[in-house]
Amino acid sequence: MLIASLARNLPEENPLKSWLIILAPALALGIKFIWSKISAYYEQKDIDRTREEVIKEIDDLLIDRSISEEEKIKLREKREKTKLSTVEELLKHFEKITSA
Repeated sequence: MLIASLARNLPEENPLKSWLIILAPALALGIKFIWSKISAYYEQKDIDRTREEVIKEIDDLLIDRSISEEEKIKLREKREKTKLSTVEELLKHFEKITSA
């Protein structure tokens, strides 16, 4: 309750002191909620960026002539699984939204 601690250190004649002490729990919950949403957004953004990098690397390897055809088959399967993981995540998100 950092907000409440800061409010307690304000002088008694400050009109914000009592309001900050009263609203401290709600403000803390609001800040925590906003922080969790921002954190989840950047985490998902990092996952998407990494997925795109993996797909690009696989595409580069599929063009490489020094890679055997057997390895290219494995790479194509990994590329397909990576792309399908996007659909799986979207379905989980959809189920989460519709179940609420």
